[in-house]
Amino acid sequence: LSASDWRSTRARALFFYILNGEKVRKEAIGLEFWPDFSPGKVSSNFHATLWRVRQALGHKETIQFEDDVYSLHPEISVWYDVNEFERLIEQASQDDLSELGQAELMRQAVALYSGNFLQDIYMDWVNERRDDLQSQYVEALEFLARRRQSAQQYSEAIDLYKKIIEVDPYQDKVHLAIMQCHAESGSPSAARAHFQEYRQLLHEELNAEPITALQDFVDSLTN
Repeated sequence: LSASDWRSTRARALFFYILNGEKVRKEAIGLEFWPDFSPGKVSSNFHATLWRVRQALGHKETIQFEDDVYSLHPEISVWYDVNEFERLIEQASQDDLSELGQAELMRQAVALYSGNFLQDIYMDWVNERRDDLQSQYVEALEFLARRRQSAQQYSEAIDLYKKIIEVDPYQDKVHLAIMQCHAESGSPSAARAHFQEYRQLLHEELNAEPITALQDFVDSLTN
């Protein structure tokens, strides 16, 4: 569905709020979407927004109201990348899995992550969901990267670490890991170059210096 199909950002946000919550009450929706409005104004805005959601989806019955909650109609089959991503992450955390099995599930989860959750919508519930999903994504990337590094697959490890930096450019431990990969692969000059790039970024963006561990690592390089 295009942005024009939804007719408003709130309609799109409401659809995903219901999709994420599965079963949500009107009161909860009002608190999230119109916390400062009077009950009458909340009701008016809610019904107008819900109408837009149903229009965008093509059928009034797609969003049902039953037992005081709103939800997708139970006969609708939904494949939702967020749910699949979290299912894979949860499955990968099972104690009875081998490390190879964990890595494969993490790899599948990482492949599903195509960017920040609803990155054009700024609401508290969206921000919290976005941060949580991003955190799970970063943890999966770090697991895969460290596994590659341990297997001396340094190029692949560096690529994975760089995906973390794309999300959070100021993770010192990740920059250190990249430098270690360069050094362990026989390219201390690349490690030094990465350190200088990160140092410049910190200086320009935060007026800060890299942590001591990074400087100490650079100083320990002999070639």
